[in-house]
Amino acid sequence: MSRAIDRPLGLLRSFLVYRAIPWRGAQLRRFYRRFLPVGGLAFDVGAHAGNRVAAFRQLGARVVALEPQPDFVRLLGRRFGHDAQVALLPQALGSRARRSPPDGQPAHAHRAPRSPPISCGARARHRRSAVCAGKPGHSCP
Repeated sequence: MSRAIDRPLGLLRSFLVYRAIPWRGAQLRRFYRRFLPVGGLAFDVGAHAGNRVAAFRQLGARVVALEPQPDFVRLLGRRFGHDAQVALLPQALGSRARRSPPDGQPAHAHRAPRSPPISCGARARHRRSAVCAGKPGHSCP
């Protein structure tokens, strides 16, 4: 299949797998309710289609969502961009900085490219986030 078809099909597949199962949201809320108090802070690393972000918000938590794939960043922005309790960071999380592949977008939407981790500069751009990928003993300004 051509890449022009692969991306939309990959997005549709992810949407169906993660959002079309009616009881999935209730299962997630039931599971995370034990660990996440109302007003707590949750991180969704690899937020993808946003099903955990939605569950965390429905439980009353603030959310930092990290997602490196541009298509899913746009989807998450449409879903949660209006919510001041969700900080969406278009980044991956890792132990060291890495560069994305040259094309920046995988052939299959469910496989993420590598992106640089969050840095102090990212924290300055996303003031709602308290995330920093500094070295041990480092504190962000």
